[in-house]
Amino acid sequence: MSVDWTEAYVDHYARFFLGAPDATHSFQLDTAKPPIQILTYDRVVAGCRLFASLGFSLYAPAGAAPAEVVCPVDAGGDAVPDILANALFHMATRPQPLAISWGSTLDGLEHVNPAFAKKYKKEALYFTDPYGFPDEFAHVLADCAGVGRMYLAMFLSKKEHAFLREHQRDAFEEKLEEKGVDPYDVRRRSCV
Repeated sequence: MSVDWTEAYVDHYARFFLGAPDATHSFQLDTAKPPIQILTYDRVVAGCRLFASLGFSLYAPAGAAPAEVVCPVDAGGDAVPDILANALFHMATRPQPLAISWGSTLDGLEHVNPAFAKKYKKEALYFTDPYGFPDEFAHVLADCAGVGRMYLAMFLSKKEHAFLREHQRDAFEEKLEEKGVDPYDVRRRSCV
């Protein structure tokens, strides 16, 4: 039986983000599939605009936990809803859908939004456990349906993505910590 996780995630966002979003962007591939919304929150993370997906959880592959994504950024916010929705649809609608997990990546952002990729020198998304949120933010409880997950999406440079693919997530996360990387800083230099 399929469960609509939308209400559980709406309640989760309202609890942690203290209210309704400041804006909502809706994306739909076709009328046969559910839309993915990208919600915008302007007062959750100081100096950043936070984007949160809603509806990606409905695409969870069989056996995978439902998941949604947050992506706080300090710049380039106008492009993020389209980039994020495009990435999530790409993962969800492949012949073998990809479930997000800690360490998942998706490159090719230069094809989705060339101006963003060029300006910020970021060409991939990295999915990890949420930074800067209370521990309980990472799990979403739905009555009688189990536990959903929250992930943080952060933008990576081409070099960072290559390093991650070669050395795997643990080494990459150690590199982020060693270099003191702010995952919300879209304008930051590559850490490798």
